[in-house]
Amino acid sequence: MNAVMTTTANQPETARPKTLAEQTIAAATVAPASVLPQPFNRLRQAAQNRLSQVPFPTRRQERYKYCQLDGLSNTAFESFQVFPKISADQLAALTLPECQDARLVFVNGRYQPQLSQTKALTAIKGFHITPFSGMDDAAAEALLTQRLEAQVAGDDNWFSLANTALLDDGLHIRVDRDVVVDVPVQLLFVMAGADATPRIAAPRLVAELGPYARLTVMEHYVGLNNASATLNTMGFDVFLDDGASMTTILFQEDHQAGFHFNQRRVQVGRHAGFNQHTLAFSGLLSRFDNHVTVVGEQGDARLNGLLLLNSSRQSHHHLLIDHQAGHSTSNQLYKSIVLDEARGEFDATVKIAKGAQQTNAAQLNKNLVLSPLAKVYTRPQLLIDADDVKCAHGATVGQLDEEEQFYLTSRGLSPAQAQYMLIDGFAQELIDQLPIASLHQRLTGELQDWFNQRFGQQAAE
Repeated sequence: MNAVMTTTANQPETARPKTLAEQTIAAATVAPASVLPQPFNRLRQAAQNRLSQVPFPTRRQERYKYCQLDGLSNTAFESFQVFPKISADQLAALTLPECQDARLVFVNGRYQPQLSQTKALTAIKGFHITPFSGMDDAAAEALLTQRLEAQVAGDDNWFSLANTALLDDGLHIRVDRDVVVDVPVQLLFVMAGADATPRIAAPRLVAELGPYARLTVMEHYVGLNNASATLNTMGFDVFLDDGASMTTILFQEDHQAGFHFNQRRVQVGRHAGFNQHTLAFSGLLSRFDNHVTVVGEQGDARLNGLLLLNSSRQSHHHLLIDHQAGHSTSNQLYKSIVLDEARGEFDATVKIAKGAQQTNAAQLNKNLVLSPLAKVYTRPQLLIDADDVKCAHGATVGQLDEEEQFYLTSRGLSPAQAQYMLIDGFAQELIDQLPIASLHQRLTGELQDWFNQRFGQQAAE
């Protein structure tokens, strides 16, 4: 018995039978990219080769320890072959008022220029959007050699590799030097079902901001008319030159059977700033892997997150802020509200290189757990090789404060009003930081609707 157990424990991970999802996704990568310039086929092939060497994640791996992947691994996915028509009314309902003329639409992972509205963007000299399929070979070669190709060789993120291996198109956003894009750009990612077959999409974006350029984007992920599971393997690469600034708001509203794996790599130059707000509100399982590298002095990275989870939803957030230059700063503030049997995870690392002196970094994760079976896993970490830095991290997990509830009810509020006021106050610290007014108002309303539905009482009664 002991010999058998030892053999099993030492058996290479790659020798195990492939999961159903792994088999079907591997088969889908074999199809050639029909419309991409030739250099992208080389990138796809490199990712396919690397994908065959990286095992499908399991809970035996430390970074997937708390991620329940059974529903995903046992599902057979196929690529989207049909792209359903999305009505103008549906798009209008999803479009923020500030983004009426600055909306880029993706359906089932593919950019749809005929559904997009770019009037406000085409009027800005120095703002460029180019589908990968619209590049010539020279431009594609430059993008690969300068930005994308080196990442594949050392990539061990299975879903990131799957995104590249499945690539059939993508979008390149470039903002020239000193150009300020004065309207927020809404990137609307719609997963629209056409039948009952589980489907996978692989949207891919690359954003390059020249020196002192400014850009704000709103990434909105939604599901429409889905009769079965969907898997989104989003990939986003961001490169900020010296003095550039980018703010991105990531709003996840996938349908109830949606799996969402979002991978992004960000490079922050000298005096550049990157701000990200993640809002994870729906979907069956979501995971966000953020790798931000600060390569220039005075670079700044700020990542906020708000999780609102109920039922049996899972949302996992893994962050790595890598300070390679001194006099740089970073700040992370993530909050979660978890109830029923939902699971939330915050696993974040700040890494400070030996030469990155006088770096200032902070991490804070706060969690409200409102049901006995709800769970939150939190692990803020610091890896510091420099000796002249200012760093702090912390985490809290708890329930609504009974003394605060008593105080509010003693002042005339109902128990429901008191609970809602505390929950709303907990979330508003992050909602108030959103730079788009209509989104701020929408989230405040959604939070109140969620509370009313969950507790069966009117928060404002």
